[in-house]
Amino acid sequence: MIRLTALFAAALLTAAPGAAQARAAAPEAAHVQAQDPQAAIRTVERGRPGRRVGVRVDGQNVVVVWEYPGGRVVEIVVDGRTGRILGERG
Repeated sequence: MIRLTALFAAALLTAAPGAAQARAAAPEAAHVQAQDPQAAIRTVERGRPGRRVGVRVDGQNVVVVWEYPGGRVVEIVVDGRTGRILGERG
């Protein structure tokens, strides 16, 4: 019984540093910097008629306010990490 307890305690002690490192790395991953808004604007402008009306950063996303020919205004949401267009609102 004592050997099992000692073995269990040794296993916990060797696993603890790895768990602490994993917890220390998690905050860095949570603060991924959003893509440059200018890069998001270039992504939206590619092959899309109209003009940019505005831009704002919304968490990890970049929202580009876009006016299509004819006056329809939409918000185009771009993933701030990957640069991929997630969709349009409006």
